[in-house]
Amino acid sequence: MTGQRKFPIPYDYFKSIVTLFLILLILLAWHGSGPPPTLSVAVDPDGSVTYSGSAKPGRQLSINVVDAHGKSSKIKVLADDAGNWLASKRLPPGSYTAFAAASGRRSPPVTFKVPASAALGEISIRSKENLVAGKAAPNQPLLVIVDGSVVGKITTAKDGTWSFSVNAEPGDHIVQVAYATAPTIVSPQVTVEIKPAPATHSAQIERAFYKNGRVFIQGKAPAGARHVFVWVDGALLGSCTPAADGSWQISASLPPGKHQVWASLDEEGKSVGKRSVLEVPKNSHSNTPRGREYIVKEGDWLSKLAQKYLGSTSRYAEIRRATNAKAVQDPSFATIEDDNLIFPGEKIWIPAR
Repeated sequence: MTGQRKFPIPYDYFKSIVTLFLILLILLAWHGSGPPPTLSVAVDPDGSVTYSGSAKPGRQLSINVVDAHGKSSKIKVLADDAGNWLASKRLPPGSYTAFAAASGRRSPPVTFKVPASAALGEISIRSKENLVAGKAAPNQPLLVIVDGSVVGKITTAKDGTWSFSVNAEPGDHIVQVAYATAPTIVSPQVTVEIKPAPATHSAQIERAFYKNGRVFIQGKAPAGARHVFVWVDGALLGSCTPAADGSWQISASLPPGKHQVWASLDEEGKSVGKRSVLEVPKNSHSNTPRGREYIVKEGDWLSKLAQKYLGSTSRYAEIRRATNAKAVQDPSFATIEDDNLIFPGEKIWIPAR
């Protein structure tokens, strides 16, 4: 019986089959990984960096971020069912390069910069009645924004704290602050309710001041009041007739010293308003500060003016004291109650250096 003859497979033929099989496996693996991921980068002024792009649905990606010194960090993220992904991280100021990687494939690198304003950080804010306060970067000028308009400027303290009182018409007002050097970094909004002044049934003194040797007393009376009687140290000084809006003023000469003044709607002094203390100086010229008048402009604040005219930002309180001393004698000068809050158009007094 003759056996079946066997024909051996040539080695080159076998090698070709194996090679084709390996190539097929590589192609299948490549097709299974899908296209390389994409990467886009958006940078906010506060240093928040948003990474976004696309990849194979459900695939995990690694976002690799390298700074200018070669230090790298990674963010893990998962693509959604549509193949989209999103991640964010806050970075300090500097230059960076990033790329997205998934299954051994990576996106083209993206170079971006985080601006210096990112070092300022966020601004916190809170309110109670008409007082607004918060915290930000130390020694930074802040813009005060009420109902979408800039109404003034304040400066944060050494520890970053800040505060001011809202002076606005009765009603609800939206208040924010922003860095003057980076206005796009804005605090959250707070709503401040300004309540209307309570109705008065007596004559009120709003201001009493000394000017050019005479005392001026100004105030407000209820609508329809026919006369206002002004009292000084328990004695009737005189009377006046209020204007249509209730405002009134009376002037007189008083001796030097402190005096208690109040007003009433009757000559017997029964409907008396809040009492005020008025001081008449012994020598009005000695209380007049030497220096110059100045009209506040947009972008001014006391420490900036102190640096320019007095040589040091730490002398801002001297401007406040000199201005308030002037305001006692001349009502055209502003009365500064908050060192961090002056407004364009106000007249202040800058003392001599």
